[in-house]
Amino acid sequence: MFETISEFLMFLTETDVKPLTIKTYASSLKTFMEWFEETNNKPFSLDEIMPVDVAAYKRHLINQAKKPTTVNKHLTAIKAFCRWARDQGYIQDNPAAEVKALNLQRQAPK
Repeated sequence: MFETISEFLMFLTETDVKPLTIKTYASSLKTFMEWFEETNNKPFSLDEIMPVDVAAYKRHLINQAKKPTTVNKHLTAIKAFCRWARDQGYIQDNPAAEVKALNLQRQAPK
């Protein structure tokens, strides 16, 4: 897996993030990385991620009929990774910061 993603996942481990959360983030980031490479026809590069890429990935997940909670899990992982990368000085801005999560409709109690 991409070295910076591995470093991020290690950071999560060291900050007592639950193993299931780390596993979810790893899966979401791997899927995003593969989508990025296929869509852009170039290797994944952290400094190449643009807000339009994150928004397009969100649309891609929606078009695949993913549930809103699944879409939001992917976005949460990407946002956390980009925020961490910015804090570490790998990138200047968080390209995922302005991409909004989907609204979740609550079901009425039965």
